[in-house]
Formats: sequence, structure tokens, C-alpha cells
Amino acid sequence: MLRLTLLMGAAALVVACGVLGGPTIFKDADGLRTFPLPDAHGPCSQIAALDPVRGTLHGAHGAPDQAWLVTTDGDQLSIVWPQGFTVTFDPVFSLVDDQRTVVAREGDDVTLAQVPTSAATGLYGDPYFASGSLFSGCYPRRLSSVERAA
Repeated sequence: MLRLTLLMGAAALVVACGVLGGPTIFKDADGLRTFPLPDAHGPCSQIAALDPVRGTLHGAHGAPDQAWLVTTDGDQLSIVWPQGFTVTFDPVFSLVDDQRTVVAREGDDVTLAQVPTSAATGLYGDPYFASGSLFSGCYPRRLSSVERAA
């Protein structure tokens, strides 16, 4: 009984840390994963990452990730896009920013200039956040308490 109680307590702690300490990710009606933007923010830094995340944009309706990047090595990178971004599939897959401007289409090369490859693994459970200076916009990301402590 004590073992079961300890196991349940540990599971609750893991869930609480994931829910309370992890980054917030939303999924829109089309399935695009996005992160919330701070209410107020200043200009983005112009400092680029030494080894930025880059790849070819792809998307598929009904996929777990609606918009992802594929590296030159063929690795699929999971990306969480800024709040307000959406996707369209008519006539081809397109990524649309918060101003309703198409910023990239299927097969376009995309560089997340301020997101270093060391920031995440790019897997669905550890995605890259398309933040900072991006597609001529500024999309800062609120860091969770866990990320700030790291």
C-alpha cells in the first residue's frame, strides 16, 4: 500500500511539473501548435544563433504537427509557431502569420535565425519554438519557471 501511495505521489509530481512548469502549447482548430505571446514586449534582438534551426517547410492536414521543417539530413523537426499563426491547404499548404500574410509555402526554406539547434531535440515532445525575429515580425516567448531556472 505504501508503495502504491509513493508511486501515485511521484506520478502526480511528474504531471504537475509538466503542467505547471513546462511551456504552454496550444493547438488551433486545424491542429497547428502555437505558443502564447507576452501581452507587451519590446523589439526583438537582432542577434542570430550560431547554429540556427533551418529546414524545408512541409505540412499535412490531419498530421500531429500541421507544419514542420525537414533538415538536409532528412530529419523532421517539430515546430511550435507563434500565437496567431495558422495554416491553409488551398491550393497548396501555406503558413500564415498573425497579420494574415502568407509567410511560407510547402517546400520553402525556413530559418529560425534566433533559435539554436541546441534549444531542443525537435521531437514532438521537445519541439523548437519559432520565436524571436521571424518572417519580418517579432515573436518573443514567455519562458516557464523551469526554463528560466535552467
